[in-house]
Amino acid sequence: MRFRLLAIVLPIFIASCADREILVVKPDAVNVGTARQIFVATNRDMRADGAFDLQRSSEVAYQRVTVSVPPSHEPGLIKTRHENPNPERHFTISDIKAFDGQADYQAALRRAVPKASSDITDVTFFVHGFNTSYSEAVYRHAQI
Repeated sequence: MRFRLLAIVLPIFIASCADREILVVKPDAVNVGTARQIFVATNRDMRADGAFDLQRSSEVAYQRVTVSVPPSHEPGLIKTRHENPNPERHFTISDIKAFDGQADYQAALRRAVPKASSDITDVTFFVHGFNTSYSEAVYRHAQI
């Protein structure tokens, strides 16, 4: 009986520990869905894959992340797949650009604003909550 219970419970625990931090960049995804550019400023350490981890940095890092929102997206529902996302069905990161510093970041923001529709007059600052991975935070912001 214990073995059966362990055989049922153990896979649940292993699945719940699956790496939500995996960051897959698929450049072709930008051609599938609606591209949303997210500008990121953070005091977290950058990982080798371009995401940020939980450790704090002494300096601020700046990025622009392009997220492809799938054509079949329903407001309020974020479909993701951390490994091998399908841009037809899942939010997908198509590009990450790291900036050299604050001046480079601000210049990119200035270039991006005139490209936006003239009726866009607001900027949204999104501060993600506890237990949110980097990719989940940019997907949530892209949906907003």
